[in-house]
Amino acid sequence: MDDKKMLNENVPYVVHEATLSRLERGNRRMLIALAICVVVMLLNNIAWFVHEEHIANPEKFAKEEKVDDEEEAEYDEEYGDEYSEYDEHDGRKGSGKGR
Repeated sequence: MDDKKMLNENVPYVVHEATLSRLERGNRRMLIALAICVVVMLLNNIAWFVHEEHIANPEKFAKEEKVDDEEEAEYDEEYGDEYSEYDEHDGRKGSGKGR
């Protein structure tokens, strides 16, 4: 016990204060890092909930585009279909992958 008391008495005041101030700066940095981590975690969770809400209810967030009747009539359903009956390039029957 006397050894500890003797060691404490031999430490200069300036060294003691410097050590305490260094520990306080370290603690402050750790608290700032912890606060940043908490904020990032909360923002991440909010973003995840918004993403899941968009997936769960796509009709709520989808933009509806009105299509005129004329545009619908001009649409060719077979355009670009690789299994169509006629080939658009040479007009032969039986086009598609099997050719």
